[in-house]
Amino acid sequence: MAEWFPLTVYPKILRLVSRVNGKIFVGKDLYQNEEWIDMSCNYFVSELRTVRRCNVKARDLFAPIIQKRRLQELSGDYEKPNDAIEWLRDLVPEPDKNDPHFHGISQLGIGAVSVNTTAQLITNSIFNLATYPEYVPILREEIDRVFEESGGELTLESMSKMKKLDSFVKETLRHSGHLTATFQRKALRPITLSDGNIIPVGTLTFSAANAINFDPSIHPNAQTFDGLRFHNLRRATPEDENKYQLTSTTKTQMQFGSSRHACPGRWFASHQVKLILAATINRYEVKLKDGEGRPKSLMFQINQLPDPEAVILFRSRT
Repeated sequence: MAEWFPLTVYPKILRLVSRVNGKIFVGKDLYQNEEWIDMSCNYFVSELRTVRRCNVKARDLFAPIIQKRRLQELSGDYEKPNDAIEWLRDLVPEPDKNDPHFHGISQLGIGAVSVNTTAQLITNSIFNLATYPEYVPILREEIDRVFEESGGELTLESMSKMKKLDSFVKETLRHSGHLTATFQRKALRPITLSDGNIIPVGTLTFSAANAINFDPSIHPNAQTFDGLRFHNLRRATPEDENKYQLTSTTKTQMQFGSSRHACPGRWFASHQVKLILAATINRYEVKLKDGEGRPKSLMFQINQLPDPEAVILFRSRT
């Protein structure tokens, strides 16, 4: 039997998410580059001077990649990579199309809005697996079944069959969402609400996401973590099947924003989170340290963050 070992979860998950993101966004030349991983992990929380230094470093990293692709295009023997560098090159005109400074800042920006938030959701999900171990065999059975049905490979179709895992992650997002208020807007004209109150021009408004998440009239037993809450809601009626997915956005599900400005990357993030958690559940047992409860979240303004120094015990199942 393998030994339990302690792991400080968030820093490890942050680097893992950066690498997974990088394989899609910046391609094979950069996704395992240590300098790039460090920048994409820390760009979001850096001070302004550090951000400017990161922009220059990113430019230098992208310069040979862009130059190589330009030369291959001119040679007529160019197999276009399927990554975000090339997506941007297809979208933008010169001079940005082949400007390494533009591409460096763009990719750092993509990472800033995706790496940290995804890592936070995975970290909180692992905290909850350790805190509520009764869900582990339920989720493991579903993961094993989907793996078997898909021939050992996870596809977009097979991932959609992990409905209990989807529910567990969505309940984690409800209980420990990274934002306590979402859907920020600025009034460009006076707005009269249905109760007669007026929002003046220039007013910043938010949706109170946490208040919604813990409203018992919306979520019965709202203070209780119920990992199958949304799985059971999806089974209630055929109309509810697609209403309570992790990526769903409604007036009572605001963590990804709402309407046409809802997070456009939430489907990618959803698959990424479930892939990493499925691998973790398959390969490891997790538990809290003896005598300790679930690591407490940290609050900063409207941000609710998993404790970056919290330690969870892992043990290999093989």
